Amino acid sequence: MQIILGGTNTQTNALGSPVTAPAGGQPTGTGAGRGRPRLTRRTVRILVVAVLALAPMGGAGHWWSSRGESSPPPPTTSPTPTPTRTDSPRTWSARITNTPNGTFGYPGPFADPRHREPAASFFEGNLLRIVCQERNGRLIKDRTDDIQSTAWYRLDTGIWVSSLYTDLPQEDARSPGIPNCTY
Repeated sequence: MQIILGGTNTQTNALGSPVTAPAGGQPTGTGAGRGRPRLTRRTVRILVVAVLALAPMGGAGHWWSSRGESSPPPPTTSPTPTPTRTDSPRTWSARITNTPNGTFGYPGPFADPRHREPAASFFEGNLLRIVCQERNGRLIKDRTDDIQSTAWYRLDTGIWVSSLYTDLPQEDARSPGIPNCTY
């Protein structure tokens, strides 16, 4: 098929016979009516605009590769991600002790109602990773040993556990080296 934008109106049909179209009319001549219809200038313009618009989106890559030429190489990316610095807080290890039935962890160390709902359960021997301590939290009393404490430890998960149920020293309600929590 031959697309004519201007000039002569001579085309060839599918059999290769010449077909002449009068100005504004249908093709005539040998095989007239069996060939493809002539595209109007408006249709040709729409096709050209569509091809030009789609070419940058990757349609041209297939055309290039089908002609035996290689398409442009894909953008290079690093096979390993660039590490980013994450400042995780230092933690101190402790274990749950002094509670054969386990204890709870809470959303906070204070007496207000938001901090009094249990958020986690801990049992004898569970490992804790402590981030900081609050020395003036809610008072916890142990009924069996008749000991008490207002010191609480915030874990790396954000849960708080009374110091009364850890294996850290209870002297002066302050564990050595663990910083006070800041709010």
